Amino acid sequence: MIHAGAHQRIVQRALTGILVLGSLLAGYVATTLAKAKASPRVTGQVTDAVTGRRIEKFTVVPVDDFGKQCYAFRPGASECSGGEFTWNFDRNNGGEVVGHRLRVEAEGYRTAMSPALDPNQANVVADFALEPATPTVGRVFGADRKPVPGARVFLATASQPAHFYNEDSRDDEFTLHATTDRFGAFSFPAQFEAYTVIAVHDSGYGEVTQAADSMAGEVILAPWGRIEAHMQYEATAADEAGLRFNSLARALTGSPSISGTPSTSRGPTGSFILSHVPPGRGLLHAMPSKSDARQGVEFIPIEVPAGGQVSHDFGAAARVRGNIGLGEGNIVDVRLEHAHLWLVKKGAVLPPQPGLDPDRFAAADGWRDDWHTSLASWAYFNTLHYFLAQPTDRGAFHIDGVPAGDYTLAIRVFHEREGLPHPRGLPGQPAKTHLVHFTVSEADATERKTIDLGAITVDLVAKPEPPAE
Repeated sequence: MIHAGAHQRIVQRALTGILVLGSLLAGYVATTLAKAKASPRVTGQVTDAVTGRRIEKFTVVPVDDFGKQCYAFRPGASECSGGEFTWNFDRNNGGEVVGHRLRVEAEGYRTAMSPALDPNQANVVADFALEPATPTVGRVFGADRKPVPGARVFLATASQPAHFYNEDSRDDEFTLHATTDRFGAFSFPAQFEAYTVIAVHDSGYGEVTQAADSMAGEVILAPWGRIEAHMQYEATAADEAGLRFNSLARALTGSPSISGTPSTSRGPTGSFILSHVPPGRGLLHAMPSKSDARQGVEFIPIEVPAGGQVSHDFGAAARVRGNIGLGEGNIVDVRLEHAHLWLVKKGAVLPPQPGLDPDRFAAADGWRDDWHTSLASWAYFNTLHYFLAQPTDRGAFHIDGVPAGDYTLAIRVFHEREGLPHPRGLPGQPAKTHLVHFTVSEADATERKTIDLGAITVDLVAKPEPPAE
C-alpha cells in the first residue's frame, strides 16, 4: 500500500478510490518496498547534452517507483539553479522507503527521468544531460472551430499523472497544467514518453495523444456528458449517499495516467446529477453511505455520449448478507474487518478496450486473483458490474441493491503487516481468497428480497515466514 499521505490520495483517485487502492497496489508494494536505515541523499549536475554546459534553471520532481508503475509527486518539486542539485528523500513509512526516481524539467529541453535509485544507499549521484528540444505546443478549439481562451490544460504520461476536477482546481499542484491564452494556445516542456493533453472548459472536454517527439497540435472540445442517478437504498438517507464517475479511457500499463471526477449536485430526494462528465467509457460508483464504506459500494461501467445523458437507478434490488468465520489455522495476524468482499456479476457490461485481450483475463468460476495485480487486468475487471464491501470485526456483512444475475462473492482476507502503521486500515499480503457462488432471481430483485448466505468459513493458509534480512 502507499502510505505517503498526499500521493496516496492521487493514486487512490486514479484507480477509483475507496478500498480499491488496497487490492490493486498490494502486489506492487510487496515487491518494491526496501529496508533503509537512512533516507537516501541524491546529488547531481544538470547539463546541456550538446554543449556540456550547466543549465542554469531547472525543476527536480521526485518520482515514486512501484516497479510496474512510476508516479511523479509534483507537490515535492523543487526549483533549482546553478546546474547542481541536492535531494533528500525523507518520506518513509515505519523505516521503509519506497523506490525512487527523479524527473528533471527545464525550458528548452526534453524532460528526463533517472533510473531507479537504490533506497539502501545513503549517497547517490544522478547526473542529467538534457537534450535541447522545442516545447510541446498546441491550441484548443471549440466545436465551432474558434479558439478557446482560459481553458485548463493538463499533460499526462505513464509516469506523470493528470488529475482534473472541472471547476474545482484543488489538485492542480499534483498535475502538470497550463491555461490557454487568448489564442487558445498552450505550452509544456518536451516529453520523453508518449503523452496525452486534456483540455477542460465550461463549453466542453477534449484530449489528444501524441508520441514524445510530436507536437500536441489541435485539441477540439466536445460537449460534456451528463449522468443522472437515483438512489433507492432503504436504510440510507439520500443526503448521506454519494456518487462518483471515473474515466476508463486509459487503464493499461504504459498508457498516460489520467483520472477525473465530474462535479456533483443533489437533485430531488434520492437523485444525484453529475454534470461536466467527460465523454466516453467510465466507471460509475454509488455509495449508500459516504461515512461508512462497510455498507458497500456498487461499480458499473457505462458509456457516456458527448452532449448526451445516461440515467441509472441504484438500490432497488435484493440484499445479500452473511457472516464470515475463520477456520482452523494460524489466525493471529488476520483481522476480519480488513477483509475485502468483491461481489462480481458474471458477464461483461462493456467490451474490453482496444489492445486488451479478453481471453487472457476471463474467469470460468467468476473470479481471478490476478485481476488486481496489474493495470491491464484491472482494466478488464472494470468492464464488469461489481460491488465492494467490508465485514465487521465479527465477520457480518450486507450488500444492498444487488440486481438479478449470477454472482461470485470473493472473500479476500489478509495477513497484517507487522511493524508498520496501518493508515485507513489497509492490510498486508493476501492470505486467502474464498469463493461463494449464488444467483439472484428476477423475483428476488423486484421484491427486494434478502439473500442470506449464512455462515461462511474461510480456511487459512499458514502464516508466512518473515523475509530474510
